[in-house]
Amino acid sequence: MLPWWASRMAGALAWSVSFVAAFFVVQYTLSFGRAKAEAWLIAFLTSFLMDMFLLQPVKLMAAAVGVVLIFRKPMNDDELPPAETTEDEEYLDILPKHLPPEDVVTELPGDAVLAEDRARRLRKKKVRGAVKEILLYGMFVCVLMLTSYGERSSLAFHMNKAVSGYVVGGSEGTAFSLISDVTSFWQWVDTTLIPATHSPAWYNRQTSNHSLHLPDHMTHLIAPLRFRQVRTRQEQHCTVPDAMANVSARCLDGYSVTNADTSNYNGSWDAPIKPNLTFTDDNSTAASPWHFKYGKIADGFAYIGKHGAYNTGGYVATLNWTFNGSMEMSTDLRTKNWLDEKTRAVFVEMVLYNPHANLFSVVVMVTEFSITGSVSMTTEMTTFTLHHRDKVTLLVLRVAMALFVIYYLIEAVMNFGTRPLEYLTEAWTWLEIFIIFSATTTLGLYFRAQGVMDDIAGHRHEDHVFESYHKAAMWHQLYTYLLSFLICCSLIKLVRLLRFNNHVNSLMYTIKKTVKPLFNFLIIASIIITAFALVANLTLGLNLKEYSTLLASYENLFGMMLGKFSFGKLEEGSAFFGPALFVFFQCTVQFFLLTMFMSIIMDVYAESREVTNPDQIEIMQFLKDEAAEAVSKLRSFAKKQKDCRPDLEKKPQVTLQGQIQDAMEEIQEQTAIEEVKEQRRPRERRIHFIGNDEAFILK
Repeated sequence: MLPWWASRMAGALAWSVSFVAAFFVVQYTLSFGRAKAEAWLIAFLTSFLMDMFLLQPVKLMAAAVGVVLIFRKPMNDDELPPAETTEDEEYLDILPKHLPPEDVVTELPGDAVLAEDRARRLRKKKVRGAVKEILLYGMFVCVLMLTSYGERSSLAFHMNKAVSGYVVGGSEGTAFSLISDVTSFWQWVDTTLIPATHSPAWYNRQTSNHSLHLPDHMTHLIAPLRFRQVRTRQEQHCTVPDAMANVSARCLDGYSVTNADTSNYNGSWDAPIKPNLTFTDDNSTAASPWHFKYGKIADGFAYIGKHGAYNTGGYVATLNWTFNGSMEMSTDLRTKNWLDEKTRAVFVEMVLYNPHANLFSVVVMVTEFSITGSVSMTTEMTTFTLHHRDKVTLLVLRVAMALFVIYYLIEAVMNFGTRPLEYLTEAWTWLEIFIIFSATTTLGLYFRAQGVMDDIAGHRHEDHVFESYHKAAMWHQLYTYLLSFLICCSLIKLVRLLRFNNHVNSLMYTIKKTVKPLFNFLIIASIIITAFALVANLTLGLNLKEYSTLLASYENLFGMMLGKFSFGKLEEGSAFFGPALFVFFQCTVQFFLLTMFMSIIMDVYAESREVTNPDQIEIMQFLKDEAAEAVSKLRSFAKKQKDCRPDLEKKPQVTLQGQIQDAMEEIQEQTAIEEVKEQRRPRERRIHFIGNDEAFILK
């Protein structure tokens, strides 16, 4: 009575239940140890065998007896089974009163009827396939959404805002954005950073047991603050022109990986340690802030700043656990000029944890010192959850997602095997391939990140706290970025599956037909916008930071198109060229380019409304027809079950004795009827004529 795919779903469900159970068994037993695992295995096998051969059979028999005694109905005399027949008796079947006539002949339908019926069946098959594909893919998108948003916390924003307010904003001291040189950097460290991360007392002036936490006493630091400096080498390749030799005798190059300083020093940048052949790059030598520490690719991404790309290595200085110790360390570094003119970037790194929200936050605050003396500050916060409270739910969603990926992978392989050239030439095929690839990679990244997080939770890297948490943040960021692309592509494919809708079909038709004219239009528009960007960079770049580079000029011009601009800054950059640039750019873009852009789209869209949708499917009508057909089938099935009862229940069972008794009753009834008729018949007059051997009787 169930469809064919019910067995597949039952098998998949049974496999998933077994897989989840086996996964948890393996996961928990691996953490027991050998002795405890062997004891657990013996207890498990003993309990399993006892349940299988002793307890479960007894419980099954007891449950069966109880169900029979409670739910079985007593047998009535009318429901007694028929008596067994003797050797000279047999049951006689009574034929139905109305038999179908044998001479009824069904005429074959004509070609027109067959063609119409065939077309109707093809439409139903097409609609059924479309509905099945939409429902299945909709389930995949739902699983993907629940997976991606189920592990995120809405409190992450509030945690970032609190950290930014105390550390970056400088609510109790100098703000991070006001750093302009090395002196202001140390001032921010002493007045804002260290007091904000070492709050010794509560609001009622009671001392706290843990000194490394923010002033709200909600967010704690996992380890003391760490400074990481990136420097250039002592030897420089730049030269000062002879005409300016009397002004300065030396110059400094910009930072790059090739001229980064990797030497070790002895308490001062003027006292380098001579290279020793027996010297090894050990992490123990990195305890000093004057020793270079090499970074690993696995510890995190290379940071791309405004003035260069910086690796994970550098000169590392770690502050103290206490407020006084951190202040002494900061004073010592400032006194010995740990930051000087060769410093190109300083990374302030901290790892925060809020136990109330169960959130970790890896904060990296970067201060870049350029060769022109300007300072650029950026802050990067990665907030995520390491310990999930609902691991079972997320694991079930991951397993469901893996099953969907396997299903779509098998479907793609089958399509490629049946029609390889046609399958690969379709544009949507590559989107499906990217979805399958990204979903598989996302699952791999998730388990990789989970492995790193399990290592952190097990305190296996106590000496390398920042490296461990930076590695976890890196894998979490990779997983998040790839998951966002996967969700975007999945929703695009979902829109494509809804192409039977007239509005969606019009949208796809418009996109398809406007590709060529829009491409030609964008070439002309890019030339015009590039001309304005060059003018803005040349005329305003010397006075305004927003137009100092060509890329920044592009960004601000596009922002001006969207209505985000400051007319006062344009006048500040140039009293004449600023307003003139604004007027000409707005007139050109708003009145000409955007109008032409919308005209191209609207013309094709109006044309699409007149085009018949080849994939138009009346889903609602199909669902109504299917529901009516299902109800009709249920009624006919119930009627068939009622008419097709067993013969012993449907037909009267007659023995020879009963048949004789029925015959005698019928004879007696016929005799009584004849007697009644005889009594009602009128008397007859009989006249006898005798003569010539003939007798006549007249009535």
